[in-house]
Amino acid sequence: MRYATKTVSLFLCVLLFCVGLLCWNRMGYFNKYEFQPSSHCYLPAWNQIYTNTVTGSLLNTFSQWIWMKLELSKENNQNYTSINILGAYVYPDQISISLTSQYTVQQNLFCRYYDCKRTEIPEISYRSVVFPESVLHCPRRIGAEFVSISRSLDDEEEIPEPVRLTFRSFENPLHDLTVCVAPLYGNESKWLQIVEFVEHMKLEGAAFVYFYVGVISDYDRKILTDYVRTGDVEVIDLHDKYERPYYAWHLITIQDCHLRAKYHSKWVSFLDLDERISGTKNQSLIELLNGQDSNVGEIQIPVLNIVKYDDMPEEFDNVVKLKEDMMFRKWTDSIDPTWNASKAIVKPEKHSHRAHLNDWQLVTQADGSLLKVTKRPLESEFAEKLTNAIIKRVLNVYDRVPVKCDRIARYLWESRNFPNPCESMSPVF
Repeated sequence: MRYATKTVSLFLCVLLFCVGLLCWNRMGYFNKYEFQPSSHCYLPAWNQIYTNTVTGSLLNTFSQWIWMKLELSKENNQNYTSINILGAYVYPDQISISLTSQYTVQQNLFCRYYDCKRTEIPEISYRSVVFPESVLHCPRRIGAEFVSISRSLDDEEEIPEPVRLTFRSFENPLHDLTVCVAPLYGNESKWLQIVEFVEHMKLEGAAFVYFYVGVISDYDRKILTDYVRTGDVEVIDLHDKYERPYYAWHLITIQDCHLRAKYHSKWVSFLDLDERISGTKNQSLIELLNGQDSNVGEIQIPVLNIVKYDDMPEEFDNVVKLKEDMMFRKWTDSIDPTWNASKAIVKPEKHSHRAHLNDWQLVTQADGSLLKVTKRPLESEFAEKLTNAIIKRVLNVYDRVPVKCDRIARYLWESRNFPNPCESMSPVF
């Protein structure tokens, strides 16, 4: 018994020593410096916070150490690219930077800080380690409004253009539920998928949607632009000096959207454009989430696969055709729910990183028979509300009303030597 007690004590001592050593290493390069703000820079209260390190709780630190040792987050993709920044976010106790590269995991990089004039604040750089695969965490610095990164503090090194910090230092989340949508690319029309997705999730209680855009048509972008106008959506365009296939952005955007939603939303879900999360007839998704204990940090949702037989329409024609083309009305054949590739809804501040769920393929059952297909339409009242919301938004964006050129006062175009609008809608320079 005494031997067992000594063994346990020794193990705990070693564990605490390892955690302490890790914390010491994570502190890295640090020079204490009292920032003297430029007379041209106004410092709001949120920008007067200074933190020494980025080490979190012992449990979180030890968890990251295990992930690093087991190399559970090491994709090493696009290793021909340079380090660049997709987004930077300021939280109450630290700053997190999402990178466009995936090969720098566990490498040391320096956090560089800049004031409102994009002038680097001297002597306060911080050496941190990339973890997970495309995220660098940095301590807070007074007066920092922009950040960048570098491999060294050598003046000759070319560093990425500083990026403005996105404010996420909220006392309470602004939204109860937001949704992160995987990168949009490919040739299939997306305008109707976008409006169906947004209106469905809004009815389920989602207050905001993040769209990551690779390549879409100008026609598809119109609906996104309108959602941005009304404050329902934020669009993040994916581009970098180094080209890559758009599916290669997927893991990067998962990490970035996790950071983007942190402290901005109480719950966040990660979905593809053709995926939805539905509540029940008696309980919406947001009601389900609001009923959870405060200690719950993640909910797993089983998948119900719907069989899709055709492509989406290229453009809006009329309301009758629009109703026929709505995905939830047109396709209702499905198989039984499965936990294979289930979807997660998480509290982002309770998760230090996000893992990727691989796609899956439908196979025959053990006896060789095909899975039974059953029709599962949406609940009728919900479907009616969704139909009306889609029609309203689509008509507002795509039902164009031709200009009545004879109603335009002549002096408006004659005084500017513009052509008659009945002959040409725009001047030729």
